[in-house]
Amino acid sequence: MTAMICPQCQHENSEDRLYCNICGVLLQQEAEEEPPESPASAYRTPSGNEPPPLPHGGFGHITDSTFSVFGAHYLPFILIALLPQIPLLVGGIMAQLGIGPAFTLIDAALEQGVEPSEPLQISLWEMIGIILSFALGILAGGATIYAAARHFLGSPVLVQRSYEYAWARFPRLLGATLIVVLILIAPAVLSAFVIGIPLLTFAIVVLLFVNHAVAIEQNGPTDAVRRSWNVVQGNWWRTFVLLMAIVLAAIGATLIIFLPAGLFMPPILLAMLSTAFSAFITPIATIAITVLYFDIRVRKEQYTHNDLARELGELDTAGPQYETGG
Repeated sequence: MTAMICPQCQHENSEDRLYCNICGVLLQQEAEEEPPESPASAYRTPSGNEPPPLPHGGFGHITDSTFSVFGAHYLPFILIALLPQIPLLVGGIMAQLGIGPAFTLIDAALEQGVEPSEPLQISLWEMIGIILSFALGILAGGATIYAAARHFLGSPVLVQRSYEYAWARFPRLLGATLIVVLILIAPAVLSAFVIGIPLLTFAIVVLLFVNHAVAIEQNGPTDAVRRSWNVVQGNWWRTFVLLMAIVLAAIGATLIIFLPAGLFMPPILLAMLSTAFSAFITPIATIAITVLYFDIRVRKEQYTHNDLARELGELDTAGPQYETGG
C-alpha cells in the first residue's frame, strides 16, 4: 500500500486516508479522487435509510445527542458498562464476608496521646477485582465508543459485536491508556502543590480523545496521543467545559444517591447499588465525550458518515452507502 505523506506534519498515511491520521489536514490526493459527501451523494444505512446526523452544534445539541444515543440503545450500553463492575462487586462482597487473606497497606502510626486507628487494609479478592476491572474498563470503553459510532451509521448496537471490535484493538487501547497514565503521573504528583493543578487539568483535556483515536481512527498508542492533542487544538476550552459538566453531574448524582443510601443500607447492598449506578453513568459520560469528538471533527475536518464508515472498516459491508441524485 502506497504511503501518502501529509503536507503539514509529514506523517505517512495509508493511501485510503482522506484526512491525516495525526493532524487531520485534508490529503489533497484523496480529496481529488473522492469528493466530500454532499446531499446528492449521501451515506445510507444497510436498509437504505438516512442515518442519524453527526453531531454539530452547541452544548445543548451535544447534550440532546448524548441522551438520544443512550436512550436509543440504553440496554446494550448498560450491559457493556456492567462487565467491568462485576469484579469490583465480587471482590467487595468477598472482602465484606471476610473470605481470603487481607494485606495491610498503611499501618497507622501511634502518636502519644492519640487513640490508635484501624490500619488500611485490602483483601486479595479486592486486589484481583481492581486489576480485572481496570483491564475490562479499557475494553468496555473501546466497546462503548464503537457502539456510539455505529449508532451514527444507523447500524444495530450489539454487545457482543462491540466487545469483539474492542478486543481486536485491546493491545493498542491498553498501550494508549498506559502512556496516558505515565504522562499524568508527573502533573498528578505536582498537584500536591498548587502549580500542578492547572498542568494536570491541561493534560487530561488534551488526552481526552486518545482511546477514540485508537478505536475509531485505528491509530497506534503514540500516534493516538498526538492525534488527541491535535483534535483538542483550538477546542480546549470547549472540551474542558464539557468535561467539567460531566464531572460535576457525576458528583452531584453520587451525592444525591449515596449520601442518604449510606445511612441505612448495609455494605453489600450499597456495593450493589454502586455497581448499578456506575453501569448507568459511565456509558453516558463516554457517549458525551464521543459526541464532542465527532462534533469537533465535523467542524475541523468536514467529517462525514462515509469517513466514519471507512475508519470502522464498514464501508464495504454496510450495504448501499451512496445515493446518487438523478
